Amino acid sequence: MIHRSSLFSLLLIIPITALCSCNQASSGSSGGAPSTVSPSSSATQPGSNPAPTIPTPPNPTTPAVQVCTPQSNNWQSDSLGYTLIESFQNAPYPHSSRSFTDDRVMVFIPKNFRITNKLNVLLHFHGHGGEINETDAKHKYRQQLVLAARNAVLVIPQGPLRASDSGIGKLEDSNGLKRLLDEVLVKLKNEGVIGSAGNIENLAISGHSGGYFAISRCLSRGGMDSVIREVYLHDALYGQSSIFENWAKQAGHKFVSTYQGAGSTRTNNLALASALRNAGVNVATSLSTRNLQSSQSIIVPLDHSHGNIVRARFLFSEMLQHSVLSGLGAPTPEIYSVQENSGLVTVSWSSINSSEARGLRIYRSAAGQSFQLIVDENTLSPQSIEYTFSNLTAATYFVVAAVDENGQEGPRSNVYGFAPGPRRVLVVDGFHRSQGSSLQGRIHSLAAIHGQAIAQSGFGFESCSANAVTDGDVLLSRYDTVNWFAGDQSDLDQSLTNDEQDALRTFLEGGGALLISGSELAYDLSKGNSLDRAFLRDTLHASYSGDNSGSPNINGLAGLSQVSLGIGGTTAAYPEDFPDYISPSGGSTPLLRYSNQRNAGIAYTGSFGGSSQSSVIHYLSFPFETVDTDSQRQTLMTHILAEFEAVHSQAGR
Repeated sequence: MIHRSSLFSLLLIIPITALCSCNQASSGSSGGAPSTVSPSSSATQPGSNPAPTIPTPPNPTTPAVQVCTPQSNNWQSDSLGYTLIESFQNAPYPHSSRSFTDDRVMVFIPKNFRITNKLNVLLHFHGHGGEINETDAKHKYRQQLVLAARNAVLVIPQGPLRASDSGIGKLEDSNGLKRLLDEVLVKLKNEGVIGSAGNIENLAISGHSGGYFAISRCLSRGGMDSVIREVYLHDALYGQSSIFENWAKQAGHKFVSTYQGAGSTRTNNLALASALRNAGVNVATSLSTRNLQSSQSIIVPLDHSHGNIVRARFLFSEMLQHSVLSGLGAPTPEIYSVQENSGLVTVSWSSINSSEARGLRIYRSAAGQSFQLIVDENTLSPQSIEYTFSNLTAATYFVVAAVDENGQEGPRSNVYGFAPGPRRVLVVDGFHRSQGSSLQGRIHSLAAIHGQAIAQSGFGFESCSANAVTDGDVLLSRYDTVNWFAGDQSDLDQSLTNDEQDALRTFLEGGGALLISGSELAYDLSKGNSLDRAFLRDTLHASYSGDNSGSPNINGLAGLSQVSLGIGGTTAAYPEDFPDYISPSGGSTPLLRYSNQRNAGIAYTGSFGGSSQSSVIHYLSFPFETVDTDSQRQTLMTHILAEFEAVHSQAGR
């Protein structure tokens, strides 16, 4: 089992090195040659092996990398990096067009920024009422750049200070953007952050709300046409559509616009999407990893408020992770699925940027043993997206890692696994909360905890991410039983997106059995739109009662009367501080109760939607993976799967 202390080690972001001006940062001892382990595994009874933690990457000897910090004392240092806020002569204001006088610009450098002569810049424009410190505090621009692990400098000019005004002063003048960025370059060179011959190679421009106008002026007269590669509008397409259309149609450009589904920029976004399609541009309508990597234009509605659309689910960091901006070493692959077909087990993942890695590695843990390197970068190129194994006869777990041009391995993926068995359960990882979670970091091995309990109950399992489901790569209809976990995903992260809700609803209408768990599902859905509330009521068959159960001890009812467990203790995967408590709805019955008699789970058996097929759902209002011990998880899973089997048997499945 995974202890809390182990999970803190899962924060496998690029390690922070003690920095001084122009440090030579290098790795430790050699990692040695790749292991030569056969892809086949020895026969072991399903369930006999524990769920593994994510292994620590090796530290091969690599060429020294220059890592610099600013030389003057004007920069403020924190855990994210180095921030300068000071007056710039070419800041938007003062300017004759307006009475504003605030001439400050924020410049941010992530820690471990690598000195370069080819600078990548993220330029952001705030909306109405903005002030640069406040807009960063609310929308987490610095934090999102760090989460994306980009070797880029963030620049946020102060626009009209706390005013309902989209003007941008000097940047409305011809070559105004160029003059500002030239001044920023001089500052960075003088501070030793970039080389003396440094120039901007890639420029991405982002804007929220009223920031659209500033971006339009940068595109039309800013004087930086040759390096502006990407534009990100966050519910910001209030006007200037022809400028954005002309820019987005050009080869080599990437345009992303998000908007509220029923918000005031919806009409302009739909019209722009239509115009681009008529011009032969493929316009994607989701923020899937594949679309972020390969689509020229993405115009997509989001189920978030106007004020939260930038930081919700930290989607902007995911956009930046797949942007043209260079990375801080090898990226973290997103493992998509581990599935079996005709005796062959295929591990799949999202493709990675070939400019940031020379290849990939797959590590495997079989029969509860330590992870071993099975396939390395000599076999897996950056373009590889899957690898197939044969002769896997026991529960087996996988992680994927990328290797950069220096041979340095980056952070490893989540742990996903597989086990053979008479009936295969699909474990779906719907937990991708980036910040504010009881589980720190994005990388985890929680799917392995679920898989372990399933295998110990005598069933087989396969694993996938929620993205693999909504992208259509994994079909829930292939499985009789699905175990979907949302962790403590909450309102800003969306516990369940509309696409995820649709997939689960269709699965249940087809006669499936669903175990779904999460501490914030009812809280989030009850606060959502009419579709969210209907899903909670009609699909999960529950209603929200409260956000804090007030008890970590849980006992089973009826068929689960032998279940007694605790959650969030010192041996749990992570502490759970605010598990929901819920009430039955639409014919469901209580399944589990906290020791204070509040409901911790409900069960419903019957038809869903207009279907005549009998389906079953068990909804736990706490994260299954936070159950304290391996034996408690196994007991709970065994009883739930036994009840599911009874429904399958009655239905002739």
